[in-house]
Amino acid sequence: MIVRYGMEEHDVCVSRWCVASDRLSYGNLSGLKKDGQTASYSYDTMDQLIEEKTLDGQTINYTYDKRSNRTHINSQVVAKFDESNRMTEFKSQTITYDADGNRINDGRLKYSWDGLGNLTAIEEGNGTKKWQFMYDEQGRRIEKAGPSGTIRFHYDGDSNRLMAETDTAGKAIREYVYNADHILVGLKTNGTWYNYQRNYRGDIVAITDTLGNVAAKYTYDTWGKPLTSNITDSKLTGQPIRYASYYYDEDLALYYLMARYYNSEQAVFLSIDPLLDSNESIEMANGYSYVMNNPLTRIDPDGLMWRPDGYGYGYYSYGSGIRYYTSVRKITVPAKKSVPLSNLQYLIRSKSLGRGSTGRQVPRTYKEEVAMRNVLYNPNSGRILNMTKGMTDPRWRQQDGWRKMAKNVDGVEIHYLKNIKTGKFDDFKFDDKRGKKK
Repeated sequence: MIVRYGMEEHDVCVSRWCVASDRLSYGNLSGLKKDGQTASYSYDTMDQLIEEKTLDGQTINYTYDKRSNRTHINSQVVAKFDESNRMTEFKSQTITYDADGNRINDGRLKYSWDGLGNLTAIEEGNGTKKWQFMYDEQGRRIEKAGPSGTIRFHYDGDSNRLMAETDTAGKAIREYVYNADHILVGLKTNGTWYNYQRNYRGDIVAITDTLGNVAAKYTYDTWGKPLTSNITDSKLTGQPIRYASYYYDEDLALYYLMARYYNSEQAVFLSIDPLLDSNESIEMANGYSYVMNNPLTRIDPDGLMWRPDGYGYGYYSYGSGIRYYTSVRKITVPAKKSVPLSNLQYLIRSKSLGRGSTGRQVPRTYKEEVAMRNVLYNPNSGRILNMTKGMTDPRWRQQDGWRKMAKNVDGVEIHYLKNIKTGKFDDFKFDDKRGKKK
């Protein structure tokens, strides 16, 4: 498959970077090509990236502990973690946390948090520089004040779509434009319009002017750490939309992913997943790791749940005015109680024909949430069940093409229906009886 970047107006293929992706049967990316060079990737049984051979000929190996914390790079210890999956040391630098699992000091920066889990201030270790942040009632960052001045952020209604950045007087610094699919396609800064050019994951690899001339180019490592920034048009200095179309605070070397901040060099979030408490982070899922250590094929545009790459080209395209994370980011999710997540229900509805459901659709645990999303993102990956009595429900008759499907994800059994004639799906549900046996 060949993917060309910059197809909004000018059909630009920046630097002849075109992606030839050979995806493995279970969805992992095995290789990329650019200008005749090839990169290849290997994974473990948990779909974690364990080796990459880069376009420039490097071989990088990754090792994880039993809780999926990245501890080694090329056999060298780079990080240590405690039993709650908190990174306690990175390249010999000690990292500390508050009682809620929020990072408060990593040697380079000191962090302050409010009672809602919002990062309110950052200070350099020597105290010479300080940044302060403000958030609205939905938890969105609306102001950043630092040594270079104050920026205010303006969103499209209740959605996550960033529409503009202004100074304190209301003067526009940058304005953003989206297409009909709510994908961020361009920006206006200093009176000039520009177009974003992306790769398969949604990384901003270049920015072009309205004539198609390249005004800026960017490269990143696999985890999002910026490698090069070649800006030929000075008006784009400070342009923040970068890896996976995330917002990059260049002065802090952090990505702002709405619910949390991400350190791409360390490949961890600064705070625990708001959907987990500390016990669940140990028993059910790693609450700090980035996209379950598969950054080639997954993104996390809101800091809450990974999604397949290209899911609307990253954060600032996600959602159609749907704002859901504030309903869950301020609570602790009990492992054995129902957790109604509006986004998951929306996703189920969007994938379903809508003729009803015959079972439970609300996850009881984070593990069930992950399993259901896994199925919804790729329902064709399930197996067809042999129904000895056939499909008798008049809503989904076998003679009309309906078949019962199933997929077991880490012990969680999901059942659903597929019409082999139309390709439609319906009745996604948890199979409690089968799941308990796994």
